[in-house]
Amino acid sequence: MAIINENSNKKDVLAAVQEDGGELRFVSKELKNDKEVVLAAVQQKGAVLHFASKQLKNDKDIVLAAVQKTGWALQFASEVLKHNREIVLAAVQQDWKALKHARWYNKEVVLTAIQQDLGALQFTLTNGQLWRDKEFVLAAVQQDLGALQFTPTNGQLWGDKEFVLFVVKQDGFMLEYANDELKDDRDIVVAAYNQNHYSLRYASENLRIKVSRVIYRKNNNIILPDVCSTETITPRTTHCWSCNTSLSTQIHNICGTCGWISCPDCGACGCGYNSPFRFIL
Repeated sequence: MAIINENSNKKDVLAAVQEDGGELRFVSKELKNDKEVVLAAVQQKGAVLHFASKQLKNDKDIVLAAVQKTGWALQFASEVLKHNREIVLAAVQQDWKALKHARWYNKEVVLTAIQQDLGALQFTLTNGQLWRDKEFVLAAVQQDLGALQFTPTNGQLWGDKEFVLFVVKQDGFMLEYANDELKDDRDIVVAAYNQNHYSLRYASENLRIKVSRVIYRKNNNIILPDVCSTETITPRTTHCWSCNTSLSTQIHNICGTCGWISCPDCGACGCGYNSPFRFIL
């Protein structure tokens, strides 16, 4: 391969960039504005879009070829093409980090990005409209439960029963972020409790008391008053952390404050548990 510089002719340059797109940096301004040369270069190494002329950075064919090869090359595209759906989607499909450089995106683009890495959501946190979209948030959470860490805990979705019910079935502790009305909703509390018994601490006082008193039992399931039999709380067995007595929700009461089973022998529950190995809620 010939040594390329600003004086090299188009034929030599074209052969050189087809072998190594990086050679584009050494060519004349005239050839950096030559579509055939630049297209060959970015097809070999997308990032060399950086060395293309301003005019070609606004050329859809050139930029599309570049981002299909190297997604993050989107940062070198014109502002106009950073708003282009086809360009942005192609870039994100190649590399989720390209989302950082997009000036436009929609649910399709973001969900494509998080299929590769959940970290793509960090580039969407200022998009309040997107995070108020229940369809998008549910889709993101269904794809990866970790998406919940990016969901505003004071948003209107935490007052939406469908959303909260789905979430607490995945992680009972998410009951903490539900609004007061849903913390007093039997369907929500039962679903959260079944996923993690300790989530009971986030239920309304009314439902904590009803669960802790265990008013009604049927077929070895604890059932909340006025709740249909299909919405049952599965029994739980464990041992007292203080005296090692066997405990079960089938025969023992639950503390309405911490959600732990109260020991009938020593009276211990989660309220007094201060082991250094305790799981911090």
